[in-house]
Amino acid sequence: MRFPSLITASIALLAALLVSCAPADSGGDATSPLSFAVQYDGDVRSGPLDGRVILLIAPADNESEPRFQLRSEPARSAQGFGIDVEAWQPGEPAVVDG
Repeated sequence: MRFPSLITASIALLAALLVSCAPADSGGDATSPLSFAVQYDGDVRSGPLDGRVILLIAPADNESEPRFQLRSEPARSAQGFGIDVEAWQPGEPAVVDG
């Protein structure tokens, strides 16, 4: 059955993305829009990926995972952003911005 190995690969990729996600350089300009450059290591997956990169931003003081903090009330919800990727290569940044 291929399903469990797909779940394991997805979890490994998610962990690698979370570790390698960092704010992209804004050049020190406080008025520049915020953006995040996300990449994955070739050890996680050697070939290109097609899919969606989803970035969740949530308060660090909350006990639950960010994905469980998405709510219908915007003032209390974590924020979620996403981009489509096609033929995304290891080490290549996928930029999530405004």
